[in-house]
Amino acid sequence: MLLVELETIIAYVSVLAKAEGGFGATRRLPATAEDTFHALAIFRVLDQWAHLPGPLAACRENQGLKEYLRQRLNGRQLDAKTVFQLHAAARLADLPPAATTVSEGLAGGHFHRHPSLHTAYHAALVLGHALLPHLKERLGDEWAARLLPERATSEELMMWLTLQKAVGITPQADRRAELGRWFGDCQGPDGGFGFLPGTTSFMENCHFCLQALALLEARPRDPQGALAFITGCQTINGGFGRRAKAAPFLDTTYHAVSSLMLLDHLR
Repeated sequence: MLLVELETIIAYVSVLAKAEGGFGATRRLPATAEDTFHALAIFRVLDQWAHLPGPLAACRENQGLKEYLRQRLNGRQLDAKTVFQLHAAARLADLPPAATTVSEGLAGGHFHRHPSLHTAYHAALVLGHALLPHLKERLGDEWAARLLPERATSEELMMWLTLQKAVGITPQADRRAELGRWFGDCQGPDGGFGFLPGTTSFMENCHFCLQALALLEARPRDPQGALAFITGCQTINGGFGRRAKAAPFLDTTYHAVSSLMLLDHLR
């Protein structure tokens, strides 16, 4: 399954680290919470899947990175996604649990002010089962149905499934089978996955669909095709683009390595 250049992935991410802490989208752009989260998440996947613990261990020893995350965690003007990303990055960087306390409060507050699938998903990734009483209080016992968009994309359906798992709920067997078929239909002739069945393949949708299939304990229809699409998106500098020959970014590289790990587990 290791059909990608792992050392070049590490090199690609490492050069985007900033001397003052955090990671940026390019060498010239400043660090952001999103890029820092994706960099650390890439290193976590390489640790768990490819048995390359060195890059993540180095981040955990980087005091500049830890200080950057501490400062960002103390911010108040953060959206739900950024709250989750900082919370996750802090845990990956081995910050003490007390450092993430403020993000837990922010996650719950965001959901109460904006009870959407997006905020519920990110709040659940921070709070886990503790979000369930908030869901019921804000939206009632039918909260899951109320949060699902009428014509959901692969990302939204993945969020919906992940949210339910995070709070301890499993969809009924017939619904799981239906969703498994739908995600299978999102795979195109090029091996990648689209936003919906019959739409253009992009790297992020590969990750969303494979993650959802794993939650549903289902398999992609063409694992080798998916592998070919993903590996074909790696660029010469080690990062991955959304499609073949597209420019690499940290988020698409994270989606790529996570997809490769999921494919390995789904074999």
